[in-house]
Amino acid sequence: LRCWRNLLLKMALRCWRNLLLRMALRCWRNLQKMTLRCCHHLLLRKALRCWRNLQKMALWCWRNLQKMALRCWRNLLLKIALRCWRNLLLKMALRCWRNLLLKMALRCW
Repeated sequence: LRCWRNLLLKMALRCWRNLLLRMALRCWRNLQKMTLRCCHHLLLRKALRCWRNLQKMALWCWRNLQKMALRCWRNLLLKIALRCWRNLLLKMALRCWRNLLLKMALRCW
């Protein structure tokens, strides 16, 4: 009877150990899967956030570049217009002055 009991105890312990090992392995695998899934989602979220931030920065840079380009273009056009205007005024003033001097010279003559 003692041998029989020892044999049954050993078998029960082996079965119990195997069952616990299987359950532990199953839990471990599930935990790994869940961890991987969570990491995957977390990484995806972070990647999406970074992508959105990059897009925002790119848009901001693009808008600033456009503003700067427009400002430079406007300044350039203004400088050109002012130079033309000054030249035109100078030409007109010189012509008036010459005409005036000519008139005065002819009168004196």
